[in-house]
Amino acid sequence: MNTEQVTLQSEITTAKLMNNEIRTKLNKMRDKVADFHQARQQVKENITSVEQAIKFERKEKAMQKYVLPNKPPTDKDLENKIIQLAKTKYETWRDIETIAQELGVRAGVVYLTLKHHSFIRQTETSDYRVVDAYYRCNKNLGLIAEEVGFSVWVCAKILEKHSLSPNWQTYKNRANSLSVGDIGEELFRKLVPEAVDMNVFVGENNPRFDFIVNEKTIDVKTARKNREGTHKFRIRYQKGDEIPDYFCLFVASDEKEIKQNNYAILLIPKEAIPAEITTLPLPQKGSLKSKYAVYWDFEVPPDSVSSMLGII
Repeated sequence: MNTEQVTLQSEITTAKLMNNEIRTKLNKMRDKVADFHQARQQVKENITSVEQAIKFERKEKAMQKYVLPNKPPTDKDLENKIIQLAKTKYETWRDIETIAQELGVRAGVVYLTLKHHSFIRQTETSDYRVVDAYYRCNKNLGLIAEEVGFSVWVCAKILEKHSLSPNWQTYKNRANSLSVGDIGEELFRKLVPEAVDMNVFVGENNPRFDFIVNEKTIDVKTARKNREGTHKFRIRYQKGDEIPDYFCLFVASDEKEIKQNNYAILLIPKEAIPAEITTLPLPQKGSLKSKYAVYWDFEVPPDSVSSMLGII
């Protein structure tokens, strides 16, 4: 089988995987984006007071602050080097990795630079959306699938068609190193699907916070119960760090309880936590021996977390 036949077979396989359910999901995503921009324009046009104008401007600034910038690096020297190499070496998406390795930078930096300078043609095709997510999501297949709304198999076939590795290793790494904190973040994604995941836009282990909901920053914390029956949540930030607006604490004895949905959630505003503490030792509910038992006042039912974050 020659190269053209392999490519054709790959495209046929991809087409078969792109079933009606995926197409419907894609159309819904496009409709949501269109509705968002339409509603945003209507709000802008209906501003009738200074207070409304200030509120709208704050929202605009928040979006600019947290959404991944679709622009090249601020290092102009690096930007020029990427452009010069691209003029002689860039032909297809697979060349992005070559340029990145030669300059010793992440492939995503090269991709955004070439995209900004029109080396890469932006389209509404499934191929473009998957490859775009591939570089913005640090080649993490699970995040890519979540970002574009396709199954991992569809994403993998599209990447392979363009000689890009699906990087199945990310699943193996995640399975081998899944921590109790990862489980908490995964639960939060399911409970609050509208949340902006900073692991997608910034990369994993963002030191400041994990999610944005209703313009509020959320740091998700999960802790096992120790021998004394206490859950110790690390609330530690370096000097100058921006403290998240809310801490979402998942409380359970161990990972097994969390997986069985046997857990409690505390949603605590940053103002309620003393600035000097680095660990919050949460005792068992109803305990009279610890001053930190008062934080159980912030307990929120799991099925109410999304609505609560929508109104605060």
